[in-house]
Amino acid sequence: MENFIVRERQERAIAAAVKIATTHNLKSVTPIILKDSNNTVIHLAPSAVIAKVATSTLQKQKSNLQHELVVCQF
Repeated sequence: MENFIVRERQERAIAAAVKIATTHNLKSVTPIILKDSNNTVIHLAPSAVIAKVATSTLQKQKSNLQHELVVCQF
């Protein structure tokens, strides 16, 4: 049962990352999960794009991701 939940969460994270990638004209990406914990970190190969998808239900997680975005934009 646990493996199904993990696999489903990973598939949803991959689908979200690929959807956003295609809206930014990244075509033919091959998603590779680099890390899967509170967030799922996905390399959208062969591009140099890494997607970090929030998969935690913790409320604090959202503010952490917003902070990381601000840092990256700087």
